[in-house]
Amino acid sequence: MSIFDGRKVVLTLCKDYILNAWAKIQAKLEDATTDNVSSLQFAIQVILEEMDGKGVDISPLKDLLMSLFEIATSYDQARLTLFDKVVDVEKSESFLNAKEHLDLVLIEKGEKVEKLSATSQSLKEAKEKVKQLRALRVIAKKEVEEIESKVSFAEEEYRRCSDVSLTTVDDLADVEMKKQHLEATLKDLVNYKLCLD
Repeated sequence: MSIFDGRKVVLTLCKDYILNAWAKIQAKLEDATTDNVSSLQFAIQVILEEMDGKGVDISPLKDLLMSLFEIATSYDQARLTLFDKVVDVEKSESFLNAKEHLDLVLIEKGEKVEKLSATSQSLKEAKEKVKQLRALRVIAKKEVEEIESKVSFAEEEYRRCSDVSLTTVDDLADVEMKKQHLEATLKDLVNYKLCLD
C-alpha cells in the first residue's frame, strides 16, 4: 500500500464520518418544529465542530445551518414580542375598564330591551290600557335610546382601547411569515444532500 493509497483511505474515512454526522443532524432536524428548532443549535454546533477538522470543506453546510438558526432566533423573538404585546393589551387597565363598562352597559341595555318587549306585548294584550301603555312604551323607548347612546359611547371607548391590539395583527402576520420562512428553510435542510466529492 502506497502513501497515496493511505491518504485516500483516510480521506474516505473522514468523508464517511462527516456523512454519518450529517445524517445525525438531519435526523434531529426532521424531528424539529418551528417552535423548537432553535433549541437544537448547541447540539448541532458541537457536531459541526467535530466535522470541521476532518480535512473536508463543510463551510456551505455550516452557513446553511447558521442561517437556519438566525431565522429561528428571529422567529422566536418575534413570537415572544407578539405574546408580550397581547398580554400587555389584555392586562391594560384602560382595556379592562372599557370592557367592564361595556359589559355593564350591555347588561343594562338587555334589561331595557326586555322591558320594551314586555311593554309592547302588554300593549297588544290590553286594548283598554292603550293610552297608559303607549306612555310606558314612549318612556321605555327613551330609556333604550339613552342606553343605546351609552352603548355607543362604551363601544367607541372599547374600540379606542382595542385599536391598540390591531398593531398585533401586523406583528402576527410578521411572525407567521417568519414561521413559514423557517419551515421552508428547515425542510430544505432536512432534504439537503451533502456532496463531498
